[in-house]
Amino acid sequence: MLEIMTIATASVDQLITENAYDHIFEVTVTGEIVWEYVNPYFAVRNLGEKSAVASEEQNSVFRTFRYAPEEVSWL
Repeated sequence: MLEIMTIATASVDQLITENAYDHIFEVTVTGEIVWEYVNPYFAVRNLGEKSAVASEEQNSVFRTFRYAPEEVSWL
């Protein structure tokens, strides 16, 4: 499942969060991947035997934000 965290317009790069696999990436209007990140940290998530969600290790992320350089000047 992909969650697009920006307003989709034809002239702006899109920041995309692929929730279940913790894959975050940005694409240009032509579909070129600008950068990508996959969270290397996993944790056990056990919701019981009958859960529709996997009970193995997962690294899900469900929201990302884009910050302008001036908003994180201490980095």
